[in-house]
Amino acid sequence: MDMEEKIIKSLNSYRESINPDPAFLERSKPQVLSTSQVKSGFLGEWRRAMWENFKFTGALTAAGFVVIAIAITAVSFRGTDSAQGTTAVAKNLFLESQSVDFQIRLDEASYFSESAEKVAAVLDHVSQDPALKSGDQSEGNN
Repeated sequence: MDMEEKIIKSLNSYRESINPDPAFLERSKPQVLSTSQVKSGFLGEWRRAMWENFKFTGALTAAGFVVIAIAITAVSFRGTDSAQGTTAVAKNLFLESQSVDFQIRLDEASYFSESAEKVAAVLDHVSQDPALKSGDQSEGNN
């Protein structure tokens, strides 16, 4: 006989010798039998389904109210004086940006004018240099 069979034989012998207290049996049996038994027929299933639908509909309605509240809040802030002040600030910034852009264009024009004068002076100097003229003629003869 292996160990498992010995344990099973021992437990079976204890099963016959262990019994509940008679006072416990007298108290617990009527309590167990007096509890209501839940019968889930068609009506019970219908009620459960309706309750689930009601919870879902309630959650969907609450989410709708939140979306509507956010939309109303956004529309109400859109027409306030602070929004009009923000619009005036935006117009001022736009006008200022136009003048800054114009000043930058003037600076660029003066830079190009100065650089053109410098380039013309260098080209004039190079064209009058006799060493460069003789180099040009020797290259032209080749």
